[in-house]
Amino acid sequence: CLEFRAVRKDGSLIWLSALSNRVEFDGQPAVQGMFLDINESKAAGEVLRESEQRYRELANCLPDIVFETDINGQLVFANERATEISGYSHRELEKGLSILQFLAPEDRERASRNIQRLLTGGRHVPTEYTFVRKDGSTFPALITATPCVCKNKVTGLRGLVLDITERKKTEESLEKG
Repeated sequence: CLEFRAVRKDGSLIWLSALSNRVEFDGQPAVQGMFLDINESKAAGEVLRESEQRYRELANCLPDIVFETDINGQLVFANERATEISGYSHRELEKGLSILQFLAPEDRERASRNIQRLLTGGRHVPTEYTFVRKDGSTFPALITATPCVCKNKVTGLRGLVLDITERKKTEESLEKG
């Protein structure tokens, strides 16, 4: 299969796909071919690429972690800020780390229950957890997640991780004052 641009009789450009196979014609080897107009699918692919690019640009301009997981809780997307905050490289994050490993051990069981509730149609309330960076340091985080749904089937989670260190300090100082 070969894709290429061609010029129509009226001078406009069109995307075509050429398909061919070897056949025998009158006892001689020959090639049978066909051209398919793939202009619409190419245009739809371009719209999809542009949409994905806008999504990534938006996610990367946010000051907090934006993430997506598969149904098993393995990361499939993390914005650029995730590398800065977590201490993991983009390559390490792309390997599909479990989202639970970013939480303090004492928070993991509660998070697992919340994830299962989300995956089975429950609503999520932003929840506080202790986020663990690669170097072992921690910070208080408010995590909000929602199910990713494709063709009426939950395929994973999409969410935000907000560092609430300053908010917690303010709350503590107000309680003392």
